[in-house]
Amino acid sequence: MQRTTVEQLSLRGFRNYGSFDIALSSGLTIICGPNAVGKTTIVEALQVLTTTRSFRRPSTEDMIKTGEPRASAAMVSSSGEAASRRSETRLLLERGGPRVFQVDRNPRRPADVIGKNTSVVFTPDDLFMVKGPSESRRSTVDEIGDQLSKNYASMRREYARVLRSRNRVLKDGDSDNLLPVLDEQLISVGGKLSAARARLVDRLSGEACRIYGDLSGRETMTARFVPSWERTDTRTLGGDACDEEVARDSIASALAATRAEEAARTATVVGPHRDDIRFLVGGEEARSHASQGQQRTAALSWKLAEVEVMRGVSGKAPLVMLDDVMSELDADRRTALTGIVARTAQTVITTTNLQYFDEETLGQAAIVEIDHGHT
Repeated sequence: MQRTTVEQLSLRGFRNYGSFDIALSSGLTIICGPNAVGKTTIVEALQVLTTTRSFRRPSTEDMIKTGEPRASAAMVSSSGEAASRRSETRLLLERGGPRVFQVDRNPRRPADVIGKNTSVVFTPDDLFMVKGPSESRRSTVDEIGDQLSKNYASMRREYARVLRSRNRVLKDGDSDNLLPVLDEQLISVGGKLSAARARLVDRLSGEACRIYGDLSGRETMTARFVPSWERTDTRTLGGDACDEEVARDSIASALAATRAEEAARTATVVGPHRDDIRFLVGGEEARSHASQGQQRTAALSWKLAEVEVMRGVSGKAPLVMLDDVMSELDADRRTALTGIVARTAQTVITTTNLQYFDEETLGQAAIVEIDHGHT
C-alpha cells in the first residue's frame, strides 16, 4: 500500500509563531509542552494544509500573528516506495485578502488541494460527538467524504447554495413563485447527498462497531444513519436511505408534509442539513443511557474507523493527529489508541505529559518538546 509522509512543517507569522520549523517522524511524533505554547497550532496547520479547513473554524485574521500583515504555512510531503516523489503544499495568508493555496509554488484551488494528502484529526471535542449536537456528527462524516471524493465535496457545496436560496425565499415570504423551483433542486441534490452520506456512514459504522468490540472486550455498539425525513414527525416513505431514488422521494414527501412548520419557522426543516447518526451501546441509546466511558469509547472507535475507511478507499493511510486527547482517556484507552494508530499510519500526538505513554512507545517515537520560546 502506498504511503504518503509529511516530512516537515514550516510556519511563518502563523498564529503565535514568528518562524518555526519542525521535522516529523514517518511513524510517531509526540509534541510535548505546557498549555498555550502552540501545540494545537501545529495540528491546525497540518489539517489546513491537507483538508483546507481547521476544526477551530478560524477567520484569516485569526491565523495571522498579531502585528504581522501576512503569514504562511507550508509542508513537504513525500510518497512512493523510496519516497522519491516530494511535493510542497503552501498556504499564504494576508490580512483582508483571500487564502491562497499553492502546490509546488503553483496556485491551486482548495478543491484541488483536498485529497492530495489525507488526514484524520481527533480533538477533545470529538470525545463528545455521541452526546453532542447532530452538526458535529455530520461534520465528522463530511470531512472524510470531502477528502475521499471530489464529487462528494461538490454535492455539499451545491446543496449549501440551494439551501441558502430556499431559506432566503422562506424568510422573504416570496414562496409562491420561487419555492417550487428550489424544491426540485433541493430534492435532486439533497437526495444525492443524503444517499452518499448514508453509504459512507454504513461503511464507517461497520468498522467502528468492530473496533468498539476490540476496545471494550465485551460490549457491542451499533451506529445507524438517521436521515432527515425519519427525524420529522411526518408520514414519509422511509426505506433504504442509501438509495438515491428513495432519498429523493422521501425528501419530497417530507417537504410537502412540513409546509406549515416551514412557514412558521421561515426555514427549511428537511434535508441533508438535518441528517444525524444514532449510536447504541448494548442495545441502549448511547446519548442518554451510556456511561461517559462508553460514549468516549464509541467516539474513539469512530475516529479509528475513519482511518481504516480512508486507507481502504484511497489506498494510502492518512496522517493521524491526536490533539491533547490523552489526558481525557484512561490508561487502557490511551494504550489502545496509541497502539492502533501508530503502527498503521503516520501519527502526530500533542500532550502536556510524557507519562501518558509507556516506555516502548516513547522509545519508538520522535519527541519534540516545546515551551514558550518554542523548541
